[in-house]
Amino acid sequence: MTVLERNVVADKLADLGKQQPWEGITYVIPPIGLNELVADEQRLWMEHAAGTETSSHCRRVDSSGGDFLLCCERLAREYVAEFHRLHFSVSRTSRAISHWTKPPIGWIKANSDGAVRTSDSWAAAGGVIRDAYGCWIYGCTRSIGCCSVLMSELWAAHDILIAAWDMDFRQVQFETDNSEVALILQGCSVALSGCSLVDSILLLLAHPWSVHICHIPRSQNLVADKVVALCCGSSFGSMIFDSVLVELAELVRQEAAAG
Repeated sequence: MTVLERNVVADKLADLGKQQPWEGITYVIPPIGLNELVADEQRLWMEHAAGTETSSHCRRVDSSGGDFLLCCERLAREYVAEFHRLHFSVSRTSRAISHWTKPPIGWIKANSDGAVRTSDSWAAAGGVIRDAYGCWIYGCTRSIGCCSVLMSELWAAHDILIAAWDMDFRQVQFETDNSEVALILQGCSVALSGCSLVDSILLLLAHPWSVHICHIPRSQNLVADKVVALCCGSSFGSMIFDSVLVELAELVRQEAAAG
């Protein structure tokens, strides 16, 4: 009896991460899809597995190969979730700390936030990167349009993590005040399972870098919150801030001194 082996797909996915296929891509990449990677294996597997029973992890392969690709998609997501369970941690900062705190020397801290205007569900997302001294490195905002709070928070996480990777930071403390986002990034939540945006973030986190994911109270996320507030309600588009905004300079200085 021929059985589809899940290790083949997992190995290919690992190779995909090593090749860094996201280099130069700014926004959402396609879902995990392994169509190209398994093209050769599909032909061989179909010859041996068509019409046979598969393991509990896979569905029977039909003559069109469609179920095969769906199976690969599901196994790839399972692999990414397991990878994050083993290699990434989600922690909760002590509620006794009421302000932003500096990352260790050699690390940077990326904070993200999303907001949705209650009157018309218009959403915005953004984030800030600061160094171990509390100094501003990078900020960004994106006007999304109409979406849920969770989706706006995920867009914020996506954009700031891509910025951190593209700027060659390899030790990152990522903070969000949305607990569901923290769980999704660790692969511990099925919320929005199969969403291309979630897949994109998980694939990004599978790159060779250290990312510490932390859920924090809103009081420790004030700068990111205010950055997004500046953008919420504006027309579609993105903005990048290479230097601290005048409106936020004093808050950033205070947090750097207190952190």
